[in-house]
Amino acid sequence: MLRLFDFECRTCTLIFEDMVELESEVGPTCPKCDAVNAKRLISGTRLDPRLGLDPTGFPTMGDKWAQVRRQRQQIERKRAAEDR
Repeated sequence: MLRLFDFECRTCTLIFEDMVELESEVGPTCPKCDAVNAKRLISGTRLDPRLGLDPTGFPTMGDKWAQVRRQRQQIERKRAAEDR
């Protein structure tokens, strides 16, 4: 299974990403100098900012979406009742 990792070339110090096998012992080839001695770096996690705290006070963007949806449904129900 291929995984995306960050690497740093030990020759030219270029930092790059590449897809490699999880259990692979050989690093990828540097795209700048073609050296094969790149070391794998520990990279930070990539989080979707929409899943974190929302500055308007909602715990998540999903909660904000649900609140807006409920408000729109109430408006639609009210308009439907007025049209009868």
